[in-house]
Amino acid sequence: MKRLLFIIIAIILAAPPSLAWAGEADHALFYAANQAYKEGRYQEAADQYRKLIAKAPVGGSVYFNLGNAYLKMDQVGLAILNYEKAKILLPRDPDLNFNLGFAIDKRLDQVEPSNGAFLSGLARHFTGMEIFWVIAVLNLLLCFFLILRLWKPAEWNFYVVMAVGLIWLTAVFFGITKWYDASQDHRAVVVADKIDVRAGPGDKDTLLFQLHDGSPITLERQEGQWSLVRFSQEKRGWTPNQGIAAIRPLRQQTGKNTEA
Repeated sequence: MKRLLFIIIAIILAAPPSLAWAGEADHALFYAANQAYKEGRYQEAADQYRKLIAKAPVGGSVYFNLGNAYLKMDQVGLAILNYEKAKILLPRDPDLNFNLGFAIDKRLDQVEPSNGAFLSGLARHFTGMEIFWVIAVLNLLLCFFLILRLWKPAEWNFYVVMAVGLIWLTAVFFGITKWYDASQDHRAVVVADKIDVRAGPGDKDTLLFQLHDGSPITLERQEGQWSLVRFSQEKRGWTPNQGIAAIRPLRQQTGKNTEA
C-alpha cells in the first residue's frame, strides 16, 4: 500500500508544467529573455516572452517572468494581467502571490476584495491538470478495489470501495466546479493609463467615471469596439476595448484583446 501511495504522489508531481511546453528553440528564446531581464533590458525581455506566448501554450513561469518585466517598467496593468494568467497555472506559488499583491497595492483604483463562492475560490487553488490527475488516480484505485472485491469478497474491501467511491464523486464534483468557474471567469484588467467609462457604447455618451492602470473589472458583454464592464456594484458602464484585457479571453465577450 505504501508503494502504491508513493506511485500516486509521483504521478501527480511529475513533469513540472513550466517546462513541459518547451522545445529546444523555445528553451533558447526563454534563456535569452531571462538574460535580457537580468541585464535590465526589460522591454526586450518582455518582447521575447511575448514571442514565446504567441508561438504555443506556455507554462506559468513565462507569464510570471513577463509580469515581472512589466512591473520593472512600472506598467502595473500589464504586470497584474500576466500575474493573474500565471496564477491560473501556478495557483499556490508564493513568489507569484507576493508579486501580485505588490502590484495590486500600486494601482490607483482599489476595490474591496470579493470572497465569491467558497467552492470557486477553493477550486482556484488547484490547476485543472492537478484535478484531472487526482480523478484519474482515483479511477484506477476504484477499479482496483472493485476487482479485488469481486475476486475476494471481504467486509474491509466493501468499506474501502465505498470510501474511494465517495472520494471519487467528491473529486468529480470539484472538477465540474473548476470547469464552471473557468467558463464563467470574466475578469479583466485595465491596461491603459486611464480609461473613460460611459453610459453607452459611444464617445458622445455621458462620462460616468474613469479607471486607471491595473484596475480590476468584470466583462459583461461586448458590442463592436466597446465593452460593458463592471468595477463594483455601483460602478458599471461602457469603455473602448483597446484599454482593457481579459485574463481568460472569451470570443463572445471581448473584441480586440490587448494581449500582454
